[in-house]
Amino acid sequence: MLAVNLYAFTATQKMIGLTDTNENEIYLFDAKGKQYDGFPLNGNSEFAIGQLQNGGPLSLVVGDEDGNLLCYELE
Repeated sequence: MLAVNLYAFTATQKMIGLTDTNENEIYLFDAKGKQYDGFPLNGNSEFAIGQLQNGGPLSLVVGDEDGNLLCYELE
């Protein structure tokens, strides 16, 4: 199964997230459809993107096929 999510941080910073539950992989694309470096990553759920610390880098939190939460720091 595939799930698609749209993320809008500002008027110009938008991302497209794709979860492929059959392959246990997640993908992140910019608004023009270019895949971000370092993807796909391990994951099996829809995911959230945000700052875990005020002023810190963006983090991506996703569940895996074993029910664990994974946290990736985005560059």
